[in-house]
Amino acid sequence: MAALAVVLHHVRWHAPVFDKSFNPLSITWGHSGVDVFFVISGFLMVYIIRNGRLGPGEFILRRFARVWPLYAVMTLAVAAIVTFAPLYYKGDADPAYVIKSMFFIPTARPMDGHYYPVIGPGWTLNLEIAFYTLFGLSLFFRRWVVALAILGAGFMLASHYSSIPAFHFYSAASGGIFLEFFLGVGLGLLYLRKIQVPAMVAVTMAIVGAALIIFPPPVPRHIGIGLPALMVVFGALYMPSPSNARVARLFDFLGCTSYALYLSHFAVLSAVRRVGINAHMAGTIPASIYIPAAVAACMAVAALIYWFIEKRLEKHVGVPMRRLGDEISSALPETPAKIAAR
Repeated sequence: MAALAVVLHHVRWHAPVFDKSFNPLSITWGHSGVDVFFVISGFLMVYIIRNGRLGPGEFILRRFARVWPLYAVMTLAVAAIVTFAPLYYKGDADPAYVIKSMFFIPTARPMDGHYYPVIGPGWTLNLEIAFYTLFGLSLFFRRWVVALAILGAGFMLASHYSSIPAFHFYSAASGGIFLEFFLGVGLGLLYLRKIQVPAMVAVTMAIVGAALIIFPPPVPRHIGIGLPALMVVFGALYMPSPSNARVARLFDFLGCTSYALYLSHFAVLSAVRRVGINAHMAGTIPASIYIPAAVAACMAVAALIYWFIEKRLEKHVGVPMRRLGDEISSALPETPAKIAAR
């Protein structure tokens, strides 16, 4: 659902091409999907280290193995479209820019100087990787929560005051939403204490959080949207699971395709718009039809990418990378955090 919100955030700017009466500002909350992502990420990092068996090297390599293979393939694919079919996707394909984008290194886009990678929404992944790195480093310490708080505060201060554009990106791009990772960390620590929350309270939290996201108060984003995003994730954790097995499997499959959806939708929307223009459909399709059709196209492509590309990358690239991380970690001395957990 968070990924779909981001798709809506971008498709709204395409809709006026086909429906001149549509106002893109009628959908203003789609960007909040990113805030939900960040809270989920913070929560999941705490959850996956709950048994204390992951050392810093294992943790970082496992996260890289999860995020990088598909991102690298999609970056190269989009760069190829920019090079050979520029009508369908506007961007840059300078080799140095592509390589830096592929490895999550913030760099100015040659055509306008903005710090967006080849895959536009990938700027959030640059922040994700920074958080993963800080989290991994914190695992060197027995009191990793305290270490993470200190490392996070130091990182945000350094990026804010840095005169290096590539490093200052982290402060300028996040605008405070980097704190949302730490909201998720707090939620993860709370969840592991196995506190019981009534289903009605969880559902109410999710509904109120969603309402506040759609109608945010006039306060900074990490407060006005970050805290409601925390409420939504909190509610999702504690509300009852679907009783229907088919419904549960459907949601599970949609969740599995969400990463592919996030990475591919920008290019798919651009291609759908160009195809519609080429077919002389500009100004002829109501937004109520175009938006659902474009979103459905994005979801269909994401499902194909997940099924035929991402699953194979996981098997042939992700699994070997994780095994390498495990071998390296087993050959190194145990960290204080790992000894304490044992």
